[in-house]
Amino acid sequence: AFAERAWELSAAATLHDFAAKGDVAQLARLLDYGCSVNAKDYDGTAALHTAAEHGHAAAVALLLDSGADLQATNNYLDTPLHFAAREGHLAATTLLVERGADTGARTKFDVSPLEWAKRSRENEWQAVVAVLEGAVGGAAGAAGGGGDEGSDGEAYGEL
Repeated sequence: AFAERAWELSAAATLHDFAAKGDVAQLARLLDYGCSVNAKDYDGTAALHTAAEHGHAAAVALLLDSGADLQATNNYLDTPLHFAAREGHLAATTLLVERGADTGARTKFDVSPLEWAKRSRENEWQAVVAVLEGAVGGAAGAAGGGGDEGSDGEAYGEL
């Protein structure tokens, strides 16, 4: 059992390394060899989180197509969408939203992906905010009412 768990941890670390680099060919190879697409590191972070955090939309797509959990959370309840939004990665954020990521998910510290994008101001953060506001507003409209997340962002106070 120990040897099996050691292999799983090693494979997971390698999967995360390739996700961080956006190396789709090596990710596919590891997944073909049987590495769990949802393997997590010591922080509970999955490879999908890592690919999203580094803005590698092609790696995000491969992982999702291979069965990665779109709503996976780490030990702090961050989802891959939180990671992509926090780093201002437009393509990864857009892909996750299009695939159905929960835009209203809250971290252990009660932060949504939209709030992360507004706070971080990284990379293409303004476009990420627009995508997330559109998704949040669309979800509220589809549900038949506003909720406390308006597209104007007023509910978030001083972000």
